[in-house]
Amino acid sequence: MSNNVEEIMNQLEQMVRADRAIPLELEEQRLSLQERDEITALMERMQPVYQRLDEVLPIYLQLSSNIESAKRMIALKYLYEDQLEILYESRFILTLMALQRIQDQFHSCFAYVRTTITAMAEQQQRGI
Repeated sequence: MSNNVEEIMNQLEQMVRADRAIPLELEEQRLSLQERDEITALMERMQPVYQRLDEVLPIYLQLSSNIESAKRMIALKYLYEDQLEILYESRFILTLMALQRIQDQFHSCFAYVRTTITAMAEQQQRGI
């Protein structure tokens, strides 16, 4: 990976960190016990994807050249981290629907990288 992509990723990380607001905690009554349990379970299922995100995002940026999209993914990563930090205190900043949207975005990013790399490999095999 080129130093240029790494530089851009570092700049995007700094921008997102500087611009991000402190998320407000949801009022306890706003979430049912079932929704709290579902959020906790989904957070746990999302861990493997989250753990690979820093590895995949530079590749995503290099393949897509979409700086705004990469910046949005970094912001979502931080939202996930913020929720993760307070999760086991039974405190929540994300609704189940919001967390599902984050999951969808993470999966879209991974799918884009996988699909693009597969297509590039197929083109190389055909000698295009």
